[in-house]
Amino acid sequence: MIQLPGLETLPEKHRSRKLHAHNPQATGARLTADEMRLVAETVAGKLNLAKGPVKVFLPTRGFSDLDIEGGVFWDPVADRAFIETLRNSLNRNIEVKEINANLNDETFAKAVAEEAIRIVK
Repeated sequence: MIQLPGLETLPEKHRSRKLHAHNPQATGARLTADEMRLVAETVAGKLNLAKGPVKVFLPTRGFSDLDIEGGVFWDPVADRAFIETLRNSLNRNIEVKEINANLNDETFAKAVAEEAIRIVK
C-alpha cells in the first residue's frame, strides 16, 4: 500500500482505490497489479546489485494484516503480479522461496527466522 492524506483531503484520483483510513491524517491505499509490478521491478533492481548471497521469502497469502482473505486490501491478483514480476526480474542466482502464509503469520516469521539463524551460523 501507499500512504495518502486523510480521507477528507484525499485527491479525487485516489478515491476509487481500496482505502483504509488509518487516522485523520493518513489513509492507506492498495496498489494495483500494475503498480505492484513496478514495485517488484524496482525491488529486483536493487537486490540484483547485491554483492553477497541473497534469498527472498515471499508470502503468498498477503503482505499485511489488511491483505488477508476478506480484508479490505485482499487482492490475490495484485499480490501474484508482484511475486511473479519479482521472481522473473531477479538474477538467476537469487533464490526465491514462496511461503503459503500472510506476511504477519507465525509460519512466515518462523521460516524467515530459521533462515536468518542458518545464515548467521
